[in-house]
Amino acid sequence: MVTYNTSDWVVSQQARLSNQTLNVNFLQDARRQNPLNRPAFDRKTPTDVNHRKVCVNSEHRYEGGNVAAQVTRMIAAHIRAEKVFAAVSTGNPAYGDLQMSGVLQLFYGQQDVNYTDVVGAVLGGLIGSAIASSAKSMGIVQIQITGIEIHDRSGRLIGRLPDISGSFQGEYPADSDCRRIYHHVNNALGKLVSRWLPRLKDAVRGGFVLPPASPSSSPAVAGSPPPFLVVPAPRSRPAGPDEQLLAACSEGLQFLEDRCVSPCNPPCGENETCTRRGFCIPAR
Repeated sequence: MVTYNTSDWVVSQQARLSNQTLNVNFLQDARRQNPLNRPAFDRKTPTDVNHRKVCVNSEHRYEGGNVAAQVTRMIAAHIRAEKVFAAVSTGNPAYGDLQMSGVLQLFYGQQDVNYTDVVGAVLGGLIGSAIASSAKSMGIVQIQITGIEIHDRSGRLIGRLPDISGSFQGEYPADSDCRRIYHHVNNALGKLVSRWLPRLKDAVRGGFVLPPASPSSSPAVAGSPPPFLVVPAPRSRPAGPDEQLLAACSEGLQFLEDRCVSPCNPPCGENETCTRRGFCIPAR
């Protein structure tokens, strides 16, 4: 299931910010239109991607199905735990002074299979348990929720909010039966929602001043490079002009509109580094 402990992320408050009630409508599920989600829909886990055995958060293993609805409920639970509104409901358009909506574009995790836990189980005892618990492998999680809007009871648009979006890459605890990848995806969702909530709180304090519409700045959209595990081999030809400009940017930046900018949105945490491909990884 899509779940995490909100107490791991919540910043305690003395009192709620608003006396209004909020209903979070079920996210529109557009993941099938994004090719980056395809392995989760087309294959069971573990599976082969680019000739290597990987775990993916396969749709087949989600209890209760309807991943978009589960993500919606988790976001609503997180908002409720932060005491932003007097009450928060999910999927009930008839309820709430305010209505929130959005589109789930990407919800994907992928990680190399690690059979160390099998070795640990064979050995047994404290040694086997220690070996199994130390298993790690490279993984990536990409999440993107766009078009987040707030409407009043009459259906009037009163606010637009930033995307809940980000990519994470690094070494994660691993296993051979692909259970941990689901935990990593859930944990990434909790981290991204916790980063997004201050923007929601700012909007509540400011009375939902409606900003102009702007295109999504999130990197993980259809047509973007696929996850790192399926990147083709580097080309041997000399770098072209665009690649030379990209190389001129320092590590963690990319060339965009005549300047070097960070590809990570939202920005990485205090102890993380942004790679050129938009991934937040632990700082060395």
